[in-house]
Amino acid sequence: MRMSLSVGALLVIGVTAPGAAGAQLPGGPASADSAQVAEVLQQFLHAFVTLDWDAFRATWAQHPSVFFPMNSTPDLADGRSEVDAGFQRIFARARAARARRPADRPPPTIRPRDLRITVYGTAALVTFVLGPPNGRIGRRTLLLVKEESGWKIAHLHGSMAGGT
Repeated sequence: MRMSLSVGALLVIGVTAPGAAGAQLPGGPASADSAQVAEVLQQFLHAFVTLDWDAFRATWAQHPSVFFPMNSTPDLADGRSEVDAGFQRIFARARAARARRPADRPPPTIRPRDLRITVYGTAALVTFVLGPPNGRIGRRTLLLVKEESGWKIAHLHGSMAGGT
């Protein structure tokens, strides 16, 4: 079954052409949990695109971890302070890049490809690919956990593949 998601732009997680994404939800009809996970993913992407720090941070679990896709950050960012510090640097670079962008140029947008959401009880695995099919691509894997306040991102693993 395919479920459409509307997503905005994402600068560091992977910039591509504008559009909507489809989530592959294996195992029959989309569950309420799958839909909620898809909504958190949409909120995460939108908050990143708009550089809304509070909304972005609200999508994360209490003790998150991240493998950032950049060569300059090869180690695991473990815990709220390390994850926050890594993304605050990314947000600062994105704000600086936006300030230099011509006013008539629209902001970048993304289109996750091969989006797959699989729920395992109180955990969910989200995978997708970013970038052009024939060039360097970004691969993303997110682990979400169901906390008292709802689904939250516990881990993000970003990597790059292909191209030069």
